[in-house]
Amino acid sequence: MNGGSGLTLNGKIMKGSPIAVTNDIHKVGTEIVGGFLLLKATDLGEAENIMQTCPIFEFDGYAEIREMQN
Repeated sequence: MNGGSGLTLNGKIMKGSPIAVTNDIHKVGTEIVGGFLLLKATDLGEAENIMQTCPIFEFDGYAEIREMQN
């Protein structure tokens, strides 16, 4: 392993076109995280701005932004 950490319960979900942002986290117990991007941002707002350019939204996908626990 190269590293890892737990995630906080503070996050945002971004979905749709135009992109809608919800102050919440994904809570469906039957789904799992298929992958992640580790972003360096000063806060959730900056991470949200970075994610606006993610191509996943072109394919009706969604992104969840969460902070790492310290």
